Amino acid sequence: MKILKYVLVFGMVLSTLLACDNQSEQRDQYNALFAEVIAIHDELMPQMTTISNIQSQLKATDSVALSVPKQELLEQANTADSVMMTWMHSFTDTYVKNRVPVAEMSPEQLKAAVNGLQEELQEIKELRDLTQNCIAKSKELLK
Repeated sequence: MKILKYVLVFGMVLSTLLACDNQSEQRDQYNALFAEVIAIHDELMPQMTTISNIQSQLKATDSVALSVPKQELLEQANTADSVMMTWMHSFTDTYVKNRVPVAEMSPEQLKAAVNGLQEELQEIKELRDLTQNCIAKSKELLK
């Protein structure tokens, strides 16, 4: 009977340690994803000035005189700007203003937060592609 008690106690301690280790890995994953999302955001911010310049340059031209490629470029620049502003507000509300500190998250909250950051990472990568494509296209059309 004593041996059974020790085995049960050892099993509970071991399972607790393993659960903590898994949560530690999830916290590390959360922190790595958060850092990657912020790094891409920080890479994009200076490019938003270029997007704004593209918009200004194209808006200064009479809209009737804009060629179809330039009208499409303006739409793309407007989209990049709008998506960036919307993304920043949403990200800030979710992951900065209203977030529970990572160390205080339950396993379920942590899993949901990691999944959410994976989605945010995908969104910011798509925004980076859109922005860089717009800037590249502007170099061709606005010589």
